[in-house]
Amino acid sequence: MNFIIQDAESITCMSELLEHCDVTCQAEIWSMFTAILRKSVRNLQTSTEVGLIEQVLLKMSTVDDMIADLLVDMLGVLASYSITVKELKLLFSMLRGENGIWPRHAVKLLSVLNQMPQRHGPDTFFNFPGCSAAAIALPPIAKWPYQNGFTLNTWFRMDPLNNINVDKDKPYLYCFRTSKGVGYSAHFVGNCLIVTSLKSKGKGFQHCVKYDFQPRKWYMISIVHIYNRWRNSEIRCYVNGQLVSYGDMAWHVNTNDSYDKCFLGSSETADANRVFCGQLGAVYVFTEALNPAQIFAIHQLGPGYKSTFKFKSESDIHLAEHHKQVLYDGKLASSIAFTYNAKATDAQLCLESSPKENPSIFVHSPHALMLQDVKAIVTHSIHSAIHSIGGIQVLFPLFAQLDNRQLHDSQVETTVCATLLAFLVELLKSSVAMQEQMLGGKGFLVIGYLLEKSSRVHITRAVLEQFLSFAKYLDGLSHGAPLLKQLCDHILFNPAIWIHTPAKVQLSLYTYLSAEFIGTATIYTTIRRVGTVLQLMHTLKYYYWVVNPADSSGITPKGLEGPRPSQKEIISLRAFMLLFLKQLILKDRGVKEDELQSILNYLLTMHEDENIHDVLQLLVALMSEHPASMIPAFDQRNGIRVIYKLLASKSESIWVQALKVLGYFLKHLGHKRKVEIMHTHSLFTLLGERLMLHTNTVTITTYNTLYEILTEQVCTQVVHKPHPEPDSTVKIQNPMILKVVATLLKNSTPSAELMEVRRLFLSDMIKLFSNSRENRRCLLQCSVWQDWMFSLGYINPKNSEEQKITEMVYNIFRILLYHAIKYEWGGWRVWVDTLSIAHSKVTYEAHKEYLAKMYEEYQRQEEENIKKGKKGNVSTISGLSAQTTGAKGAMEIREIEDLSQSQSPESETDYPVSTDTRDLLIATKVSDDVIGTADRPGGGVHVEVHDLLVDIKAEKVEATEVKLDDMDLSPETLVTRENGALVEVESLLDNVYSAAVEKLQNNVHGSVGIIKKSEEKDNGPLITLADEKDEPSTNTSFLFDKIPSQEDKLLPELSSNHITIANIQEAQMHLAVNDDLGLLAHMAGSADIACTSSIIEDKDFKIHTSVDAMSALSERELASSSKGLEYTEMAATALETESSGAKTVPNADAGSIISDTERSDDGKEVGKEIRKIQTTTTTQAVQGRSITQQDRDLRVDLGFRGMPMTEEQRRQFSPGPRTTMFRIPEFKWSPMHQRLLTDLLFALETDVHVWRSHSTKSVMDFVNSNENIIFVHNTIHLISQMVDNIIIACGGILPLLSAATSPTVGTIFPSSG
Repeated sequence: MNFIIQDAESITCMSELLEHCDVTCQAEIWSMFTAILRKSVRNLQTSTEVGLIEQVLLKMSTVDDMIADLLVDMLGVLASYSITVKELKLLFSMLRGENGIWPRHAVKLLSVLNQMPQRHGPDTFFNFPGCSAAAIALPPIAKWPYQNGFTLNTWFRMDPLNNINVDKDKPYLYCFRTSKGVGYSAHFVGNCLIVTSLKSKGKGFQHCVKYDFQPRKWYMISIVHIYNRWRNSEIRCYVNGQLVSYGDMAWHVNTNDSYDKCFLGSSETADANRVFCGQLGAVYVFTEALNPAQIFAIHQLGPGYKSTFKFKSESDIHLAEHHKQVLYDGKLASSIAFTYNAKATDAQLCLESSPKENPSIFVHSPHALMLQDVKAIVTHSIHSAIHSIGGIQVLFPLFAQLDNRQLHDSQVETTVCATLLAFLVELLKSSVAMQEQMLGGKGFLVIGYLLEKSSRVHITRAVLEQFLSFAKYLDGLSHGAPLLKQLCDHILFNPAIWIHTPAKVQLSLYTYLSAEFIGTATIYTTIRRVGTVLQLMHTLKYYYWVVNPADSSGITPKGLEGPRPSQKEIISLRAFMLLFLKQLILKDRGVKEDELQSILNYLLTMHEDENIHDVLQLLVALMSEHPASMIPAFDQRNGIRVIYKLLASKSESIWVQALKVLGYFLKHLGHKRKVEIMHTHSLFTLLGERLMLHTNTVTITTYNTLYEILTEQVCTQVVHKPHPEPDSTVKIQNPMILKVVATLLKNSTPSAELMEVRRLFLSDMIKLFSNSRENRRCLLQCSVWQDWMFSLGYINPKNSEEQKITEMVYNIFRILLYHAIKYEWGGWRVWVDTLSIAHSKVTYEAHKEYLAKMYEEYQRQEEENIKKGKKGNVSTISGLSAQTTGAKGAMEIREIEDLSQSQSPESETDYPVSTDTRDLLIATKVSDDVIGTADRPGGGVHVEVHDLLVDIKAEKVEATEVKLDDMDLSPETLVTRENGALVEVESLLDNVYSAAVEKLQNNVHGSVGIIKKSEEKDNGPLITLADEKDEPSTNTSFLFDKIPSQEDKLLPELSSNHITIANIQEAQMHLAVNDDLGLLAHMAGSADIACTSSIIEDKDFKIHTSVDAMSALSERELASSSKGLEYTEMAATALETESSGAKTVPNADAGSIISDTERSDDGKEVGKEIRKIQTTTTTQAVQGRSITQQDRDLRVDLGFRGMPMTEEQRRQFSPGPRTTMFRIPEFKWSPMHQRLLTDLLFALETDVHVWRSHSTKSVMDFVNSNENIIFVHNTIHLISQMVDNIIIACGGILPLLSAATSPTVGTIFPSSG
């Protein structure tokens, strides 16, 4: 009793009086007063009635800090009990800042907000003072409802005035009895509740509910009486919806009397020891024994419920659907016998509030009466008050004041945001109506915007926790999805809010998102949409970049206005975001096309490797883990473009990941679609080109990834060591990759690692081909695979390493050639192709060596000239220039014989040469005249750069690297003069070339790009090689760019002002008819050579141009460089010149007609033939001086003569830009050919040996056996081919026949074999 406020008016007096006391006195009294308020609801009610909240709020601006703290504490206690609309408006007005300054103590007042939602117990209740006869008296009840049992349900709170005396005090909760004293009641003894059923005066049954009911705490008690006619009846007691006590009890009172002694909060005697002291919520009596589900659901409604279970939407509390089902199915409403609540009162009258349709159990009127000081108390919760002043939106302006400062304080208060959010979240959690307001007013959008505008110091770990806890709460709500979506879009996924917060806060956010956040179904279905993926990709691109994308990507980055996390932190944050993204995409049905598009767009528009790497890894992971949805979407959205964009990256880590994506893509793509995508656009060739953009080597890592694509055994991790050896199950799926790897190896700078990769590649191929017939067939079906296979080895190995590599290449050839002969129809053609391609490789290698030697000679000559102090006259590296040597007064002609021309027996004849040195000098002059014409104004001289510089009949530079050989070089032809003067015809040509180039520079450099790397006077080599890396570096080189519009008009053709044969006649030059005139005829370009017969009387020329021998090579020219390495046979013009009296022996030997069978992509077989160039040549020793083989080898002809094409040829074949004057010479056997033949024959002989040694079958049985039909057919072709070769090597069939039929043993002259 000491703590209960008896006189309400004195509160106001105390408040006014304290203003005049000193601070410590005020502090003591206010702290004591707050404690008294906490002690009893009666005191709170009294203070509320006198309007203490308003009084204290008006004081706040004047009190000092210590007192303010105490008053705020007290306001919290009062406001959580009850706050009116007027008081709440006053509170908000005191929080409103001006000019960026908070009002005095406003920040402290914010904490009052936090305490407001923390209410326990109902808004309205009956208060029982605990004095004698203070109870609620019910009107008489005619008959107690017992057939279906009955249930009493209410919320109560014991609030004793002083400590309970267990012996004397027995406060009654309820008492329903007749005048005879029989009936039902429940009373407390100590902390236990005893339920009693008196069946006769003083006799009956009791059930003790052993539950520790604490004073000043609200409890919901449900006492269920279950009636059984044939067995024992039961009693069950529930506290807060949970069963706490039950037992059998024959509770039914059998009486016909009316129950006229019915009280709530007292016994029928109503003496001071038996009255209830405390508070009661709404009281219900049901005419049925309620089941546990019903009782639990009623508890969910909370202490404030006072309705009749009729309307689903009546409660502001969120209820699960099954609870709503139980509560509102009509059973509860129809079984209410009577119910009273503190809101339905009129002065002392309590109105009975059960549904009207329910039958009344009362004798007369059902309304009850509050006796003595029992009061119906109505308080106002924050929810109802805030609803009256505009709802939850009134809080938003407070977020706009976050950056406000307190008076006399320069620091921003960082706790405000967390306090406001905590209040907001509490309100939202406790009210469905508030959630709907928040959703309708796009509350999180507003808050997100205000947070973006304010300083990031406010966004602390506590703020993040508030957002996340609310997200978890919404996740548990069935109707929480729309609000959760807003929370995610405008707060959690809004990078502008988080990017400048401390890294730890960001890490917490993204860890949570990537871990538990996405784990729940509600969250997942809420955020699983394209927008989320787009938003995340946008976040990575504009906010969480590792390297600023402004420079190379041209993107204006965001997130620069404040402090950013370090690069290392950004990378780890991105990792969590991408993990979140991955789970988001993979969790359900896989990727949607637009989601993939956003990832692809990111990879296409970002150009910094650091910004791309992790997103690319995500793409690889998605491809590997969900190919079913990823591959079709990737194909649909042209993802292949992204791969090729990334392959051009400077970083290996990027292009390796891009290759992985390609690997997964091809692995899951149908064969038809793969051909459409990869082969139609020659993307495999492009793959190699892209990889060589920024590097000149192939690492093990890149090779491993290419190997994965080759076999389509792709894995997500990057392997830096040699991969495991392939077993017999590994199949080649993309054979074009073999060519890509070979090209990369060929174009790379030699190094130890490259050698290792080459060895690994060859070893893989050996294993793949050894293990599987399909693998071998796979390669044999590729076009011109021999070309790149040869390029992996070395024609002239220089050390043991190179020797080992070359052996491996031979090993592969053995396996493949043997397979072709043994198992494939027409397999012999593979052997023929291999021979011809090997030939081109060997001759080209020799050509390069020759050029290298010439270059050395050229440099030596230059150095000598520099020492002598005069300008060097050496103008090409192919030979010394035709310059009269002072000592001998003569010049040397060295005609370099065309190796693509075969000797005929007539070449033994010597033709008389009757010119003298003077004539030769004129010839030199003539060659200068050719150039002179270019100088004349209006002169219509047309010379093809192609004609001057090149005579390669191949489509591509790479295609010139065709058949190579260590051939036995035939002796160069030397034209003998009487006075021994030797003129080097080739150097005449060289003069023409050099001079022509100089003229080109002066006259046509507008149309032809000529790049000259050193000074004018250093006319460097005209010849550049396809493989420049293998050559000594040259000081000077000319680069002729092909300019399409002027392709055929760079140098005008020699048609109007060309050297006519008349010039030659005037000069009275009689050169060796067969060779030298042919040479000059070539120099004359497309001059009408037919006129020679009328001009030169004593000679008769026939020039046969077998134009039809030109294969239509243009068929083979394909887009970009897809078939760049494909070998194209040389088609050459057959020029036959003969003396008038001599007969022509057509030398159409089989050895030079080599069929190259290629399978093009559409499966057609294209056969082409080399027509050999036939010409007659002379060989003779020079003035008795013998020419050693070595000497001949050095100066041997390698087809190094510039032969212009005829117009008709040019129309048929335009070889594109050319780099070196190399023409494939006639076929010859070399050590390489012999090695290939030896290996193949050994393999075939092994089979035949097995046949021979068979115990029962003869060799002929095997030969005639069906299973060997292909083998035998191919072997016969092979042997036939070899016999042809032997015949040609002996000079043809005629010499052989004549030798065979001659009576004396004749000499068979060796030819080119």
